[in-house]
Amino acid sequence: KKLKIEASMAQVALKKAEKQLAAHDTPELQAQVAELRTAAEAAQKALADAQAAAPAPAPKPAGDEALKKAKIDAAMLKAQLRKLEKIETPDDDQQAELARVRQQLEAAEKALADLESQTPAPAAKPAGDEALKKAKIDAAMLKAQLRKLEKIENPDDDQQAELVRLRQQLEAAEKALASLESQAPAPAAKPAGDEALKKAKIDAAMLKAQLRKLEKIENPDDDQQAELARVRQQLEAAERALASLESQAPTLAAKPAGDEALKKAKVELAMKRAELKKAEKAGADEAALQPLRDALVAAEQALHAAEAASDKPAPELVRRERPGVDETLKALKTEVAFARADLRKLERDDNAASEALEQARTRLAEAERQLAEYQP
Repeated sequence: KKLKIEASMAQVALKKAEKQLAAHDTPELQAQVAELRTAAEAAQKALADAQAAAPAPAPKPAGDEALKKAKIDAAMLKAQLRKLEKIETPDDDQQAELARVRQQLEAAEKALADLESQTPAPAAKPAGDEALKKAKIDAAMLKAQLRKLEKIENPDDDQQAELVRLRQQLEAAEKALASLESQAPAPAAKPAGDEALKKAKIDAAMLKAQLRKLEKIENPDDDQQAELARVRQQLEAAERALASLESQAPTLAAKPAGDEALKKAKVELAMKRAELKKAEKAGADEAALQPLRDALVAAEQALHAAEAASDKPAPELVRRERPGVDETLKALKTEVAFARADLRKLERDDNAASEALEQARTRLAEAERQLAEYQP
């Protein structure tokens, strides 16, 4: 390692001095360059002798880590080689570096091939859900990677080799996937319940959407054509499963008409009761309240009839008066309050008609008279 550093530093110093000599040709610089060149050659020779005397590295175990490192080394050397090959007019040092990197790459690729041959084939995974899922993902990723490379118009040699390798890997992945799918047990038939039926409808809808998306492609390639055929088959199977579930599912029992009538009668009764209470709070006179009371009675009778028709017992209607409250007295007081409020409102209005004021005063006087005459 020390010799490598010394040789590298000597080369750097020599190149720097050569640049200075090219700019300023002086006897001192010429002597310095000659001295540095001698030192660089000596350092390079010492490094070569040390490398020749060094024992060959022991072969690494063909484990995952060694294989991974060999792949990284080969990839880095490839990148370094491409970088050097892009130099249009390489000098002598660059030519030597190019030859050295090529030799190193050749050795790295041989080592990688040896490790790959020593690595045992992965044991077949059980055809479970996880293994099947992973196989599908692997195949999909290889397909995507292959499509990306196939889009390159003028691939170089490395890209061509990568293309061949990916095709082989994809073929192997598809075989493994087919094997796992054949080993996987067929899914058990689900009971024709609400959940199974709902899921079958969703599956069919999703497959329909996927099929429409694929059918919109104007010029599908081979993979897309195969995908189209596969989705059509899946949709056909999904629709058959859905039809089977729908035939097994019990039809929903129609609700009896009596229930709807009873529900409507209850709503009507609540509305009539609310209308009557609203009118009473507003201080409506007896002539206005009586029709509302009649409507409430009619709604109660309609509710009883609906309950009888629905075979449900009629509720016991119990009217309770609050103790200590005289409803007539309450109504008279309410009328006085509203009459007084209306009169004050008119009195504050400068544009109020005299007839309206007179009617309001008469109403208030009559309400006060009735209240005064009432004896509970």
